[in-house]
Amino acid sequence: MCTNQHQGQDVFVARSVFPRRPEAIGPARSWAAKVGLQVAGWSVAQAETCALLVSELATNAVLHAEGARFEVTVWPEHVVEVRDGSKKKPEIRVSGMSDVNGRGLLLVHVLSAEFEVILVEDGKIVRFRLNKE
Repeated sequence: MCTNQHQGQDVFVARSVFPRRPEAIGPARSWAAKVGLQVAGWSVAQAETCALLVSELATNAVLHAEGARFEVTVWPEHVVEVRDGSKKKPEIRVSGMSDVNGRGLLLVHVLSAEFEVILVEDGKIVRFRLNKE
């Protein structure tokens, strides 16, 4: 894990890079929640929601993306991004009761104020904004 933080002129940015392996999902989740609580001033509820959503998006990056890493960025205004090496745009699926997978993007859609997928030169960014309290 490699972490960068920048704080200045009332703008906060923190970014951390994780290996694209299943054991990196928990640290990515914990890192984003910790940054939100300790540096960005989020509530516990916002940090918990962020942790869940980052976990879902990190899992998608590990299972479906390409490349050796994914990165998580916390921006001002309760915005969080997960970037990976896949140019395939994820879509919300309807999963059956017995399906093990397929609910991650639906959770992001339901639990965030907004979300979007941005295709970039080397992959994609899934960005969400937490609800303000």
